[in-house]
Amino acid sequence: MLKRIIVFILSFLVFTSLTFYGASAQHDKVRVILDTDFNYDVDDVGAVAVLHALADKCEAEILAIGISDRQEKAILALDAMNTWYNRPGLPIGVVKSADAARYEDLYTEQLAHEYPRTNTHWNSADDAPCVIDVYRRVLANEPDIDKENPGVVMVSIGFITNFRDLLLSQPDEHSELNGVDLVRNKVRLWVSMAGTLRHDFGEFNLANHREASKYAYENWPTPIVFSLFEIGADIYTGAGLKELTGGTGPEAHFVRRAYELFPRHKALEGHRSWDQASVLYAVRGIDNGPAADYWDLSAWGWIQVHSDGSTTWKDDPDGLHRYKIEKRDPEIIAGEIEKLMMYIPLNQ
Repeated sequence: MLKRIIVFILSFLVFTSLTFYGASAQHDKVRVILDTDFNYDVDDVGAVAVLHALADKCEAEILAIGISDRQEKAILALDAMNTWYNRPGLPIGVVKSADAARYEDLYTEQLAHEYPRTNTHWNSADDAPCVIDVYRRVLANEPDIDKENPGVVMVSIGFITNFRDLLLSQPDEHSELNGVDLVRNKVRLWVSMAGTLRHDFGEFNLANHREASKYAYENWPTPIVFSLFEIGADIYTGAGLKELTGGTGPEAHFVRRAYELFPRHKALEGHRSWDQASVLYAVRGIDNGPAADYWDLSAWGWIQVHSDGSTTWKDDPDGLHRYKIEKRDPEIIAGEIEKLMMYIPLNQ
């Protein structure tokens, strides 16, 4: 009991210390849909943790989370994570497209085994809802964009498959609008962790489904801000997680456990934070929020996707795309992100 009280006090102190970075009186709660390839890399777990922490600080409202990687156990681990963060009823879904990317399990099955889940009747991705049905239902229930309602922010930190499929979706029981019109009426901004200004390689998220990426970027009807490869590559987080409760089972901090299980790098020594930087911008970087000066934005233009997965940028004052430009010291941003990743929800 004493240990749990001490952990709660420490969590409270860490979280309240974020007041300097917290929402200002003018910065309203941002309504977010997050799309993630929850499995391939562990910064996805870090990004989901950041979003849950920001929601607990009343800076964001999580409307739904979808998975863009057809890995059979990832949706179970996401269910466990949402349960651990006290959001068991959060709408979640998984990509069902035949051409979706597929990767072997890296850590998600173990997380789903060790932590309690809400949807215990799910055994694999086949049992979970189609993510496009989830997105259409959630968006249809949102008010149209007007002077009183700025609209939903969608964030992609994985493959672009679900955004293509949303645009191609047709009227259904949720809305009489097709996908393009539904997005135009409900979504004010897409923050996309994808692309690079380098010409010698194709960025991973984009290159793994080039056709979907090209279609989505060319047909999305509202603005897109790109959080390019370069942005997260110098932001290292994860080392602070070693201060939290480890081991196995529900008493272990969920994010620390995920970083322990990740096999490719020594994530607890510090791991690049592409996805967390995207979520942080989507919530605190818009509407003159507390992170509005962390990055500059390029002039308007277009990201162009090529057949080899590489991208080039074209300036165009009539374009709908912009990309983030590094402005603030990445170590400062890393410190803010890591505090959010270390947050402990009140029931843990």
